[in-house]
Amino acid sequence: MNFNWLGNDGDIYRSLKGIANKGGYFGSINQANFWMRCVQESGVHVGPGFSWDDSVELEPGEFMFFCEGSIGGDYNTQYGVQRGWGRKTRYKTWGFVVDAAGVSLIYQLYRSYNDDEGGSYANGKRTEVIWRRDNAQVEATIAGFEAIRAEREAKIAEAKAQSKYVGEIGERIDIEGVARLVATRDGRWGTTNLYIIKTSDGNTLKYSGTNHYGKLSKITGRFTVKQHTEYNGELQTVINRPHKVESESLDDTND
Repeated sequence: MNFNWLGNDGDIYRSLKGIANKGGYFGSINQANFWMRCVQESGVHVGPGFSWDDSVELEPGEFMFFCEGSIGGDYNTQYGVQRGWGRKTRYKTWGFVVDAAGVSLIYQLYRSYNDDEGGSYANGKRTEVIWRRDNAQVEATIAGFEAIRAEREAKIAEAKAQSKYVGEIGERIDIEGVARLVATRDGRWGTTNLYIIKTSDGNTLKYSGTNHYGKLSKITGRFTVKQHTEYNGELQTVINRPHKVESESLDDTND
C-alpha cells in the first residue's frame, strides 16, 4: 500500500504537529503571525461554526486546517507494477485546530465511501480527538503576542511620522538602502518588479520596473525622482531610470 500526501498537506502536517509536540504553543511572534497569514490565504474553516459533518465545533478565533493523504495499492499488470487508484482509493485525514496561541486540538477524521460511484464524504460519527493542549498558558501567551504587536506597530507609526521625501521631482539622486521585492506582475511587455527601498536615514523609496535585484538586497545606484506620494501615513518617493545599480543579496533563498 502507498500513502501520498495531497498537495503540500504533508508540510502543513509536519509543521503543525511539531508545534503540538512542543506543547501546542507558537514559539515566537513571527511563527504566530505566519500561521495567521496562512489562515487568511488558505481555504480553512473559520469559527464560530461547525466543521467535518458538524462533528467539530470551532469557537470564535479558531481555525481548522485539514491534512489529508490518499492510500492505494500496487498491482501487477502486463505493463509492470502499477499504482492502483480510482474508486477504491482511501484517505487518511487529520484536522488541526489553531488559535492565536498555537495548536489546541488534533482530530483524526474519517470518511464514508461509495465504491460504486467512486465518491466519499465526511463521516462525523467517527471523529475522534487524538491530542489536546494544556490551555493553562493561553491567555498569557496571547497577551504577550499582543504586546509585541502593539510595540511593533508603535515603532512603525513613529517611523512613518518621521519619514521625508527624498530629492526633487526630476532630480537624479544617488541612493543606498535595502530593497525588498513586494510584488511581481507579468504583462504584455514583460515582467514588472515592485520594490520598497528603505534608506539608512529611514526614508522610503518605491521602484517599479523590469530590473530584478533579488528578494532582499542591499543596493546602491543612481535613480530619477519620479513622484512624491503618501501611503498609510508614510511619505514615499517614487523613483525610476536606474543607472549603475549594484546589489548584494541579504537573502539566502534569493534566486
